[in-house]
Amino acid sequence: MTLGYSRPPMGPLRVALLGAFRVTVGDSALLAGGVKQRAVLAMLALHPGEAVPEARLIDGIWGEETPSGVRNALQVYVAHWRRVLAEAGCEERIEREAAGYRLTIEPSGVDVHRFGVLLDHARVALDEERHEVAATRFDEALGLWTGDALQDFASMPFQRWE
Repeated sequence: MTLGYSRPPMGPLRVALLGAFRVTVGDSALLAGGVKQRAVLAMLALHPGEAVPEARLIDGIWGEETPSGVRNALQVYVAHWRRVLAEAGCEERIEREAAGYRLTIEPSGVDVHRFGVLLDHARVALDEERHEVAATRFDEALGLWTGDALQDFASMPFQRWE
């Protein structure tokens, strides 16, 4: 199954978690799938470049009521995202690492992390009495919020953890 791009989207991978979950490459939205499938990428994006143990992914998405075959379901969800990222021409990948998975995305590709950096820059500018720069950075940081953080995952354990 291909995503039907006449040409692959261009630009960096971006994952939005501060409001509705969105995954984009350039101006193109990527197919996200069901809530559990989206949660896999969300959990990996919360820890950019770090291996997230398979057990943590399973506990964070399914909680204590883990059905049989859950590891197979997780592998299917990861395979979906690998295919989507590859077909979109992304440099970012999901890699298997030890007993988990790692999304090879820069922290700047995830709105939660961009928010933190902008907030830090605003605070430094404020300390240096560069008020216009501070105000601009605070505005940019607040502009990333389009709703409640991780709002699409309110029923999942990892939403409370994070």
